[in-house]
Amino acid sequence: MTESDSTQNKKVGDQIGINGKSGVIKYIGKTKLGDGVWYGIELNKPDGDNNGTVKKTKYFECEPKHGIFLPEKEALASSEIPLEKMNHEQLLERLGKEKMRLSKKSRKFEQTKEIFEKKTKLIKEKGGSCEKILKREEKKRESKTLKKKIKQLKKQRKEKFYRTEQTEITIENLKDEIVRNTVEYLTKREKDLSVQQSEIEVQIELENEKKKNLQSHFEIEKKKLENLKQTILMEENEVKKITKIRNEEIKQIEEEKKKLINSNTRGSSLQQSIIELEDKINKYNRQIFNNQKKIQTLQKRRKMQRNMKTEISKENKKKKSQWVARLMNSRPELLHLREKMRPVLKNQSFGRLRTTEKILDKNIPNSEEILQFIMQHYEIEGKKQLRDFIEEVTGIEYEYQEHPESVLITLIRLAIQKDNRIWDLTQETGETLQVENNEEMEVNRNIVLTLDEDDVNVWEEPENNPKNIVVDEEMINDYKNGKLLNSIHLTNVNKLIEHLIHPRFHDEEFIQAFLMTYHEFLKPEHLFLKVVQRYRIPPYDPKKNENFTERQYQSFKIGIQRNSINFLEIWITEQIFDFGPVLLNSLRNFIQNEIKQDWPKDIQMLLQAIKRAQAKTPKKRQQGGNLAQSIPPPDCIIPKSLFSINFKLGDVKPIEMARQLTFMFHELYLKIQPSELVNQAWSKSKLKHKAPNVINIINKFNDCSIYIAEQIVSKETLKQRSAQFVRWIKVGTHIRELNNFDSLLMVISGINNSSCKRMKHTHEDVSKTYWKTYDTFAETMNNSQGYKSYRDSLDECEPPALPYLGVYLTDLTFISDGSPSKIEGLINFSKRKLLYNVIREIRKYQKVKYNLSPIHQIQQLLKKQLSDKNEKTLYQISLQNEPRNTPKNALK
Repeated sequence: MTESDSTQNKKVGDQIGINGKSGVIKYIGKTKLGDGVWYGIELNKPDGDNNGTVKKTKYFECEPKHGIFLPEKEALASSEIPLEKMNHEQLLERLGKEKMRLSKKSRKFEQTKEIFEKKTKLIKEKGGSCEKILKREEKKRESKTLKKKIKQLKKQRKEKFYRTEQTEITIENLKDEIVRNTVEYLTKREKDLSVQQSEIEVQIELENEKKKNLQSHFEIEKKKLENLKQTILMEENEVKKITKIRNEEIKQIEEEKKKLINSNTRGSSLQQSIIELEDKINKYNRQIFNNQKKIQTLQKRRKMQRNMKTEISKENKKKKSQWVARLMNSRPELLHLREKMRPVLKNQSFGRLRTTEKILDKNIPNSEEILQFIMQHYEIEGKKQLRDFIEEVTGIEYEYQEHPESVLITLIRLAIQKDNRIWDLTQETGETLQVENNEEMEVNRNIVLTLDEDDVNVWEEPENNPKNIVVDEEMINDYKNGKLLNSIHLTNVNKLIEHLIHPRFHDEEFIQAFLMTYHEFLKPEHLFLKVVQRYRIPPYDPKKNENFTERQYQSFKIGIQRNSINFLEIWITEQIFDFGPVLLNSLRNFIQNEIKQDWPKDIQMLLQAIKRAQAKTPKKRQQGGNLAQSIPPPDCIIPKSLFSINFKLGDVKPIEMARQLTFMFHELYLKIQPSELVNQAWSKSKLKHKAPNVINIINKFNDCSIYIAEQIVSKETLKQRSAQFVRWIKVGTHIRELNNFDSLLMVISGINNSSCKRMKHTHEDVSKTYWKTYDTFAETMNNSQGYKSYRDSLDECEPPALPYLGVYLTDLTFISDGSPSKIEGLINFSKRKLLYNVIREIRKYQKVKYNLSPIHQIQQLLKKQLSDKNEKTLYQISLQNEPRNTPKNALK
């Protein structure tokens, strides 16, 4: 317990009076109630607040409601003890104080009296009244105040005039500086470009010289190979001659040996001769063995020479064609220009492909040529082992063929091309080009789609029974009124087609739910054939159609055909990607041959729907629908080093980084199709090819989060690391302003990486304000209660927005694992409804695109793989830059 010196002779144990209450001082010192000195007082009556303990700390002991705490000023101000309870000494002190107070008051009274008397004398001498004098004094005061105000105003005017002059001067100076800098920059740029042009010309000349040298080198190598061939043939002939002579000698020796053994002569001479003969035989055997080894080595050498010849020819041809690639690697400026000129280069490559097609069309290839095409395809794909295996099995040597791409792929394309079809060249950019009418396109017209023999026709399906459809009993009224989405529980394919194409009802939401989820149990070709079956109504039969008159049946037919046309139009406009080349061709034939006869006016509607869907290239379809073109996008903040070779993503400002990340991830999000979100294709290895866009966005998310952690961890000094923390927190705040929740969680996972989280000293170096902002957007993406806070904030915001895809994927997996796809052989359409609700939410944010303009160079860097490191390597780097148990002063 600490006592203060500033207590005005008050000590622990002294009595004190507080507002008519009396007590004893028990504690003087600091407390948790506030700053400064506090008095703890035990009252005589239970008029207090506590028993001497406040905020779980005990300062003194007393009975309950007898304790009170007061600051020093309040305690001393109200510390007067009543006269009745005072001692003799206390009364004397009180009397002394009162005397002092009265003497002070008497002095003040006498002073004021003297002043008043002086003023009255002055008034009498001057003969004026008091009122006039007071008015004069007031006027004087007012004049003084007015003069002061006028002076202040003059000073302010002067200062403002001086400031305006300075601002004008600074503006003119800035203008001059900007003009000078721009002129200097342009002159430097012109000089650099001229230097670059000269360097490029020099490089082209050097490449041409290298070409010539390679050609001469190739000819010399050819001659060397021919000489080697001749020498190998000579050596092989000599080896064969030697082997023949050795074999004859061995036979003679064996005959002599037999003769000697047959003869019964004994003696040392015979034994010696036998031993000598055996030695000779062993020597000859050794020589034969060595000769065989030589032959094997020569054969291997010959094979190596053949392979060397083919590889040298390929390398020379590749070197001739790869001079552009080498030049682009050495000069990134040219690579940048070439990427911008890609549409022109595309036309040239398309021209080459068309020339190869015309050559192929002249002659039908035989089996050997087809094998050559297959081997050429494996050569381009880099699968040389398969090519060698085909050579060994067939005995046909591969002849190198120079083509811009695989001839096998061009042949396959010729088989599936058709009129007025955008031809996908399967290039890296994914651009499409219009193909002219060819005779080869007629091949696709002969392909006819067929169903299995076991398939039951839609019109032969029995009436509604528990074996083909089950309706929810609580929703029977909705079912009767045509609200099918919530009423149908279980059904088969034929009953689904019946309800999708109904003569009276047209539930568009039911159609949308079906189209978004049918890929799990039905192929597009099968669905099209079922729609055709539904359209082809059998003729009127009074025996089969007892419930209908002929006129009623005709109206029934019209309703079904009209709704089937409407269904096809919705299918085409919403999901044109379901229609492959064969299916689209059969659809056109169906329109031209059957719908044209029954409904000639509706043909143009369907054909225009196909054209509109085809005219929208993948890039244009990704843009979404309702984009406000009237509002211009925000101005891009272009970094100074954008056009330099050493440009990095670290040069981009946080706000622009947030915009470019949002643009890239939203472009990836717009590519996602409903067929990718069924059957958990993104998580199953056998079905991953069906969900390429979902996998792309997941991989890019992980790559960017590791890149953020790498940027923080890899910096050597403490200041650099803390600056990176601040940078990415700023990026996160701007991303949150854009309602980009997917990239927001990416930034959080990067900052919250284990390699970053362990760096306590860098965390301490970052100010608390930044960590508060980080905590705010980290709370929104908290995964507690099934991302409740995130879902609430997503519902509050309006499109454009980018939701976190992982939440939707977990919802889809939960639905698909939680309920079976089929129950007793029937399709579980209740499950389809749940899947549709999730997919509809995903599609909701695909309709409106962000009003942002991309920067080409930044987008190119973001689309590449940003980091090649994993969690272990990042953790090791963090341990190197900030080791364990090291003080902050020891760090860089």
